Amino acid sequence: MAEIPGAREELERAAHWIRDRMREVAAEPAPGQELGLSLPSYPSIVDWHEPLSYQYTFHARPELPGGRYDPTVPARAAAWFAARGGWTVTQEQGEKEAPRPYIGTVRFHAVVGTKDGCELAVRTARGNGWITLWGTSPRIALYPPYVIVRPEPVVTPETLDPGYLLCYECDGLGHCPGCYGLGWVPDEERGRKRCPCCQFTPVCVICKGRGQLLPSLLSPYQRGYYRE
Repeated sequence: MAEIPGAREELERAAHWIRDRMREVAAEPAPGQELGLSLPSYPSIVDWHEPLSYQYTFHARPELPGGRYDPTVPARAAAWFAARGGWTVTQEQGEKEAPRPYIGTVRFHAVVGTKDGCELAVRTARGNGWITLWGTSPRIALYPPYVIVRPEPVVTPETLDPGYLLCYECDGLGHCPGCYGLGWVPDEERGRKRCPCCQFTPVCVICKGRGQLLPSLLSPYQRGYYRE
């Protein structure tokens, strides 16, 4: 399927933009550090409803000067957002489980800014000398909605091999009749879900893709699908 013209370029421009903002906000409390924010080779699918939505995500943990917790970081991050305008800023404080090998919980303070579909979060935690940065691009569709089309059957009543019967499961289709060989079916809640008929097997599970069955190999139960 061909990409939507200009969609990938738009997504990559937004990814570069939020990556540059992450470097700027990190330079306030932790100057002179290389964050290593390389652009992933391919964006992640973040919404499986049609059309699928793609997004780039960045993560970095610059070390604070002296390797100690700095209680002024949240206020400085909020001031950074305010000074540039156009950001919607929220703050969250609470507790989370400490990272391994530590035991217990740590208190954190997160400052999150959103702008033009991008999100940038700055989080500090008491007890360590790091700040955690997250950055996400907007969610953008790269392809038109996928239209499911029933494929042509691999065999028809006119093209059956001598002595064979059309498969009772797929009627000669050869592919799984539930998903047409895609391995997934549309789902209102999740967008897509595993096909309950074939579990990602691209062919019909009864005839193994042949579209036809030999009567002598059928069980008594299977023969019940055919009228004499």
